Amino acid sequence: AGGSTQSLTQEAAQTLRKTSGLPVAAHLTCTGQSKAEVRKTAERFAASGVRDIVALRGDATDGGTFEAHPDGYANSVELIAALADMGKFNIRVGAYPDGH
Repeated sequence: AGGSTQSLTQEAAQTLRKTSGLPVAAHLTCTGQSKAEVRKTAERFAASGVRDIVALRGDATDGGTFEAHPDGYANSVELIAALADMGKFNIRVGAYPDGH
């Protein structure tokens, strides 16, 4: 969930949605991205018919401690709020009461 496979996720979700007609839930993280970049990704999902988003903060890219992008979301709560404000998605979350 660190964003390293983001373009593959977009391609796979969009292709599955278009070819199968089934609802597809795509992972979207805010790791290493500005708010504008995350919104652009979300808009691409919406444009391709993907309406279900699994919103995650994402893991630190280097395996260390998570640090938000200077122009990004600080956590998954901010990401979820922004996606909700767009009004285009069914938002799913993964939550852990303890570290994992």
